[in-house]
Amino acid sequence: MQPHRNYGFMKKNCHSGPTNNDIWSFHYGAKSVTFKSVTALLDRMRVAIIGQSTFAGEVYKQLVKDGHKVVGVFTVPDQGNREDPLGKF
Repeated sequence: MQPHRNYGFMKKNCHSGPTNNDIWSFHYGAKSVTFKSVTALLDRMRVAIIGQSTFAGEVYKQLVKDGHKVVGVFTVPDQGNREDPLGKF
């Protein structure tokens, strides 16, 4: 990946192919953070869900099950007797 201005990705511990031991760094100006520390932060995300249908409801359930904090749910209003599965959350 090519750096763009003062920020970009840089791979350390390069091998002939990708492995689980590869470490990626993200550089933003003078600050640098390793990819492993970023993924640790993303283990528990704050998420807003925008959608409708059964699929969005299943996504919501899985996010909550995995320990993420759902901070907002946006969906269409119910129409007649057709309730949106995501609307009940």
